[in-house]
Formats: sequence, structure tokens, C-alpha cells
Amino acid sequence: MILTVTLNPCIHHMLAYEETDDGRVVLKPVRSFLQAGGKGLNAARTILLMGGDVVALTTQGGIEGRMLLREVKQSGVTVKSVEVSRPTRISTGIYNMTRSKFQELLEPGVDLKQDEVEALFSLFLDSLDEVGIVALSGSSPCKTSDDFFRRASEAAKSAGKMVVVDSYNDSLVNAVEAVPDMVKLNTHEIELSYGYKVSNDNELTMFVGGLLDKGIKHVLVTYGARGARLFSGGRVFSIRVPSIRGIHAIGSGDAMLGALLFRLEQGEALEEACRWGAAAGSVNAGRLEVCQFDAKLVEDLLPSVKLETVEIAPIC
Repeated sequence: MILTVTLNPCIHHMLAYEETDDGRVVLKPVRSFLQAGGKGLNAARTILLMGGDVVALTTQGGIEGRMLLREVKQSGVTVKSVEVSRPTRISTGIYNMTRSKFQELLEPGVDLKQDEVEALFSLFLDSLDEVGIVALSGSSPCKTSDDFFRRASEAAKSAGKMVVVDSYNDSLVNAVEAVPDMVKLNTHEIELSYGYKVSNDNELTMFVGGLLDKGIKHVLVTYGARGARLFSGGRVFSIRVPSIRGIHAIGSGDAMLGALLFRLEQGEALEEACRWGAAAGSVNAGRLEVCQFDAKLVEDLLPSVKLETVEIAPIC
């Protein structure tokens, strides 16, 4: 079983509409729906739809938090949560169907009290026995929880679990010091977290070399529609995905992680698991729903995802 942890969840309120030419102020949406969101919850939903077993750990607060729990449970994901004093944030996604333009309006994360963070950590420790892989996903909502993923990585590694971190900012920097088994991030998150701007492949290799030198076994860096690079076992793999007509990028990295973790749990080699992940990320980008798609679409796209070993400059 896989455990995902989300410190900074949200409710996705998705709206899709068509423009009118008469200048009206009130536009009735063509579609409007709610989804539970946050990187770990998105990944958990993907793991479930791919056929895996998953439990999602998160926080929830206020009416919005109760909506979050309802939506997670309706998706079929087993969820464990800590109730916090501040209401869960809302992400509003607006899709202009006429112009094929998407915007997300994302509220800031909520401040967590120290006792709320400790309650979540206690719940995390209690959940370790039943899982084999731990995914620590997303941002930290406040300074109080910035060290959560480092502590969780140390505890999970001590318990013999595989630990994957998909985070950014201080939460990522702190977690890296605990030397998780795998780190997943993108070039924008590298700049946000470390102030290191990646302009070419050699610069990326230099940055990732620093992570590998710490003892991290695998590093996966995504480039959005351009694919990804996997650094693992002294080799570097390029993962290329086919061009698709995308709607938005929300959750595509989470879909990638979820499908990847599912295939790993099934005994797949990491390189092949990353191909499945890349296919899932591409499928997600073509839908308004976040990490809610037919697993058959991922399987159908898989032959078009190319993985090859690449030549890189040596790390100096």
C-alpha cells in the first residue's frame, strides 16, 4: 500500500464557460464541479484509478474541509485527516472554452498551530506499519510545518519504507537533508527552492549532482510538455511525451507521481514506471478534471512515450 501526505490541501472549484458577444455581466457556466485537491490527494486519486491501494493523509478545516473530505471519500480514496482551526483553502479554476484559456485563482495556505502539526505527525507515524511506499507531496502552508517532511522522511526510512518527496521551497530543502530515496521536482521548483536557475542540460546535471552526492538514489526532473529526465543508478534517461492538446497543467505532475508509484509497487523497474507516469501526466493535461481519468487512456498512450539513455557532460 502507498501512503500520500498532503500538508496544504484545497478544494478545486472548476468552472467552464463560453464567451458571448452581447456584453452580458452574468455568464452561466457550461460546467461547474468540485474536487478535492492538493498534490498528495491528486496522486492518491491516480493510484486508486490505476488499480492500486492507497491511503491519503491530510488536514481539513471548516465547511471547506468537510467538503474536501466528502469529495475524497466519494472518489474512493481512504483518507485520514486532522481537523484544524482554519478553513481549507479554495482553488478556483476558470476555463474559457471559446479561447481555450485556463486560469487558476489559488488562495494561500492556512496557518497551522504547533499542536495541529504534531497531531498530523502522530497520525503519520501510526499509519506507517500498513504501507510500503511513502509519498510526501506539495508545499508547506506555513513555517510551523516547514520541517514536517524532513521528520517524516527520517521516520519512514527508519521504518524501512521507500520515501519519495515531491515538494518545493523550505519544505523540500529540509526534506532533502533527510536523504529520501527519491526526489521529484521541476525546473521552476529548483529555482524557487534553491535560487538556482536551470538554463541548459549541463546546469541541470550540476544541480542534480549535488542531490545525488547527498545519497539520494533517484531524482526525476520534469519539463512539462517537453517530458522529463530521470537520474538513477549512475545513468540519465530522457523521457519524451507526445504532443497533446492540453487544457491545464494542474495535477499533471501528481498524476505522473501516482502512476509511477503504482507501477513501482507492482514491481516495475523505475525507468518503465516513469514512462507510465509520463503517460498519466499527459492524459491529465487534456482534461478539465484533475487526476480523474480512465486508466485505459494511460495504457493506450504508453507506446508513444519514449525513454532513452542520454549523453551528458560529466559533473565537475
